[in-house]
Amino acid sequence: MTELVRRVNRLGRNNKVEALAPNFPDDEVGQLAQSLDEYAARLTELVERDREFNSDVSHELRTPLSVIQSTTELLLNMPELSEKVLARLNRIERASKHSSELITALLHLSRGEKQAPNDGESTDVSAIIGAIVDSHRH
Repeated sequence: MTELVRRVNRLGRNNKVEALAPNFPDDEVGQLAQSLDEYAARLTELVERDREFNSDVSHELRTPLSVIQSTTELLLNMPELSEKVLARLNRIERASKHSSELITALLHLSRGEKQAPNDGESTDVSAIIGAIVDSHRH
């Protein structure tokens, strides 16, 4: 039983899942090891399916978002825009950038990557609040 506990504690380290059952005789401990192997296989399959889904969704969302961003950029470069139209286009541009950031975060999540802030990096909270307020103005 102690050996089973030791092997279970090592499971998944270095992204490697080693089968437990082959290391034990066909007794109660061996049956428990077999059950743990089956459970680990189901969990691994579930996690992999979740990652694939998140990755697929992220990539599928990027295509229409790229169209929105490029079209907005082209429209913003037109000189004859009224202030009202320009304000609306700027709002679309901010929303598409925010959506792009969310999609990137989802993609990193699906890959199991962490994004740590850079040392010494600061956040302008007033700019974030201003952007949130602007995104909800009519």
